[in-house]
Amino acid sequence: MAASAPGPVVITLDSATQTALTNGGYALYASCAVKIDNAAALPTIWHVERVLTQTITLALATDVEAYTSTTAIASGKTISVGNSTAIDLGQTWQVASGGSGPVKEAGPADKMTVENTSKTPFTAGLSRCVDGNTDFTPVFAAPLYGLQSNGAAPVSQIVLQFSTARQAAGSVMSLSTARTLSRAQISAGQYLSVQLADGVSRQVGFDINTGWSWGDYTWGQVLTSQSAVLNALIQPE
Repeated sequence: MAASAPGPVVITLDSATQTALTNGGYALYASCAVKIDNAAALPTIWHVERVLTQTITLALATDVEAYTSTTAIASGKTISVGNSTAIDLGQTWQVASGGSGPVKEAGPADKMTVENTSKTPFTAGLSRCVDGNTDFTPVFAAPLYGLQSNGAAPVSQIVLQFSTARQAAGSVMSLSTARTLSRAQISAGQYLSVQLADGVSRQVGFDINTGWSWGDYTWGQVLTSQSAVLNALIQPE
């Protein structure tokens, strides 16, 4: 197991909100936070829930994978995973020119490290899946240049938003993505950041007119700008 077992976030919609979101073509978008000291790293859309019920339960599985890709990092671009492997804190995945290789018991104890032993550049990052699912999806994308390494650590924090953006799971988020989507005249609600806790569920609600509610506990925060979203999802060590 590569991470602690955070409890789920339970999202409640009243009947009017569920109907309005469904009729408007909204989906629930979720992204996961990581700690990484690489200013070029960008978060991705981790999970998309398109069938909206009045109660939506979303939980992170404990396992984590590292991946490499030849997809260039660009706003709204979906990362196509080429190679991946299970990884834990304190381990290093040593990838060769083909984008794969052995996992070694080496590296900083508080990080999952991808080391490029070749002179071929890749896009690389960590992937996670929804609890009960086996489909791992990238949670961030960062350049991995030749003969360099990236170290990152998953964080039990997710950011939620209802939007009509039509983005795919694994697509890259950025400031320019927000501007592009604005020009496309999408409809989107507030972003909500939720700090998860081991074995404890987080109860939140969403109203089509008044936005998110979570009892104003310190584990929840509305993010009012795209830069705040990026800072919540890509956290420096």
